[in-house]
Amino acid sequence: MSRTSGLVYVVDDDVSVREGVASLIRSAGLEARVLASGQEFLAIPRPEIASCLVLDVELPELSGLDVQQELVRSGAHIPIIFLTGHADIPMTVRAIQAGAAGFLTKPVAAEELLSAIRRCIGRYHGKEGRTEMLDTSPIAALPFVDNSSIKERSAGKWCISAIEIELRKQQEERLLQEKVRLEERNRIARELHDTLLQTFLGAFCHLGLAVESLPPESQVKSKLDPILHFMQLGIEEGRNAIQGLRSSDSRDLVVALSAVRQEFSTEHGVEFRVNVVGRQQPLRPAIQDEIYHIGREALVNAFCHAAAKRIELELEYSSSGLSMRVLDDGRGIDPQVLDTGRQGHWGLTGMRERAARMGGLLKISSSPTAGTEIQLSVPTCFAA
Repeated sequence: MSRTSGLVYVVDDDVSVREGVASLIRSAGLEARVLASGQEFLAIPRPEIASCLVLDVELPELSGLDVQQELVRSGAHIPIIFLTGHADIPMTVRAIQAGAAGFLTKPVAAEELLSAIRRCIGRYHGKEGRTEMLDTSPIAALPFVDNSSIKERSAGKWCISAIEIELRKQQEERLLQEKVRLEERNRIARELHDTLLQTFLGAFCHLGLAVESLPPESQVKSKLDPILHFMQLGIEEGRNAIQGLRSSDSRDLVVALSAVRQEFSTEHGVEFRVNVVGRQQPLRPAIQDEIYHIGREALVNAFCHAAAKRIELELEYSSSGLSMRVLDDGRGIDPQVLDTGRQGHWGLTGMRERAARMGGLLKISSSPTAGTEIQLSVPTCFAA
């Protein structure tokens, strides 16, 4: 392993969370190892390379805070990023005072978690050979001493204030990133409409007029008609892509995905069903947008290419996260295309990249007799 890479341990008793976090870490080019309990982590030998521990607080038998205490007691210098869905001020203060490198509350943005991990590994390399505990947090840098001039209560107040400031700062950064992301999407949509799509429309109109001027029996006309048809399909796909870029993140996910059906002709009699399991939960705008585009791509492929008689969309909400399935009874996807993609087409590749970017797991199974099933799982720590 190179000196710029790192090993990240993920300890969480929820399998969907630890596998989702591990998938996100691996998508960033880092190595990840998953464990289900604190006892398992403390029992394994740890290599002398840059490491980071993403640790859940609420673990069976031995809690995350207990694991941290044991590491400190044994002199093990590994930076810890706590990840929990049930944080409170005393818990946070205890973790930070013991030297935690970060304390993130679920749901956490994928990029925020990756940034914290990269900071840990980067700072470790900068301090290689030193014996002090890794400290990447501005909160952890506050002095906590117990003498006649500064009491422990005062230090605790300073820590709480610093935590509140840091949380507000993180929230403001998320809002700013979301605003920038939406502005960039709208800019791309405008550019596509005003350049590529308008050029295509102009060429389509001119070619259409030229074809209409030809006599019906012309051999040239019979050759140009299919070209006009393909151009029309390209224009429709361009419009759909622009509409997808401009789709509001606040739009209901079920409604938005159900509306994909309206973009295609009903003359072929395809049966389309939408099932929602569990109580629908609000999603972070950026995550909802990624899920929508994965679902939309899966549905468009089913309607356009599968020659299916039945297409089904299922969204399942549970305490562990969100699961989306798109199934069809069509002719399936060629195994080579499923493995490497079709040259010049980026739909499957884009779906996999979107899933990895938000810490989700994407599975695609297909056969000529059973059709295609695309399943996306997003853990609660990233989705909600």
